[in-house]
Amino acid sequence: MSSSTTGSPDILEIDDQTIGALFVSLVFIGVSAIVVNFAATRTTIFDDSKISSTIYQILLALGFLFILAIAANYKALDFLQDHARAILIWSYLISFGLIVGGLGILGIVIILSGSSIGFIFIIIAAGLFFLFRWIWPRLKERLERAAEWLTISATIVLAEPGMIVLSFIQSLVVGIAVITEAIMLFAWINYADSSGVSEDTSNFVVYSILFLYLWLALSIIYYFDGANTYVSYARIHGTDPKIAQGLHASSNKIISIIFYALISAIVTTIVYLLFFASRQQREGARMSSGRGGSTQAAMFAFFLAIIASIVQWLYHLVSFFTLPSIIIRQKNTKEAMSESYGLFRKTFWDLIISDMGYSIGSRIMYIVSGLILAVCGFAYGYFVASSVADTETALYWGIVVGLIALVLGLLVTKFFLRPLYTALVTTIYVYATEGPQALKIVPPKLSNYIDSSKNSPRAVRR
Repeated sequence: MSSSTTGSPDILEIDDQTIGALFVSLVFIGVSAIVVNFAATRTTIFDDSKISSTIYQILLALGFLFILAIAANYKALDFLQDHARAILIWSYLISFGLIVGGLGILGIVIILSGSSIGFIFIIIAAGLFFLFRWIWPRLKERLERAAEWLTISATIVLAEPGMIVLSFIQSLVVGIAVITEAIMLFAWINYADSSGVSEDTSNFVVYSILFLYLWLALSIIYYFDGANTYVSYARIHGTDPKIAQGLHASSNKIISIIFYALISAIVTTIVYLLFFASRQQREGARMSSGRGGSTQAAMFAFFLAIIASIVQWLYHLVSFFTLPSIIIRQKNTKEAMSESYGLFRKTFWDLIISDMGYSIGSRIMYIVSGLILAVCGFAYGYFVASSVADTETALYWGIVVGLIALVLGLLVTKFFLRPLYTALVTTIYVYATEGPQALKIVPPKLSNYIDSSKNSPRAVRR
């Protein structure tokens, strides 16, 4: 599915997915070799043949499961690419059907029990049904557009395994930052206790460390997302970019990325404080008024939680296009957020439906990759164990290995979903600023839909 680089030889063509899987496998093998070599040279653990055999089997199983997780997630991404439209439409239809059907059944049950209140539920269900029939044509059009964007995003990630590598490095660097943050907090708390630092000063330093590392983590996330944004933009325009070009593009706008991360860190902190205040209000209400709690305090806690959720959600939508604007248009933070806000106002419903579509697509990826890994993991564990144990023991190990494969696969899926989301944001940004004709990576089977969408009012020409 990858396009060939201009001037590359045609004698030997290696699929990009194979290259990505081989790269990740080599990294895993290298780390495993270092660990095994350390254990072999510094300890006597391999002197025991049973222990040596067990470790060998564990490493072999982990290597197999890790490679299997990569393959399963590629298959899940390919499935999402081929069936995005059906997935989104049927997800909405089934969800709505369950709501209306549930209300209708509940109303019938209440009526049969002798209460006329059930008619209210039936009326609500009927109202929702007719409302849905009225809005469905417009909703279906937006769902189809969101499905095409999701399909294009999956195509981009399938064509660029380097985006997954960047996602892995991103998670690794953020993980190192979190570990460093924990060490610093532990060191400061111990120092404050032993040195008699006042509680207010100690808390101020603790909160400062937490905020600074939140800022750092967001800067790291946006930096690598910026690199993947550049790669996605190049792929959308039909070229074959290099990962180094994406990193170079992010490095050129590092100041804008850092300021964008600072704004996000401030908003995240405000949201956290609102949620924290809401939780404190609920706990205070329970403690002050017994089982029932204070009604006013409970309502205020609920109000704070609602405000926090709205702020978090609105900031996510308003800043949706900020990173593409910084990387692609080379704008500073203020200009990028201003453009993002303007595009948000023009594409409000498309953004909401596309964001929900991504959530549905990510769940499908978890389900598909999880099923593949659970079945293959069970088969691997069962057949390996059956060669040295009875059927019951083999079934036990099959289930254990299947669960391990499932968990490992879900962790690996995270490395696929971040690039997928970045590609989706970039795709929508290109559509909104350059029009559908700019989406050159569109598979042939989608060209008819894109051609029919060229006059969309959502396509704002530059």
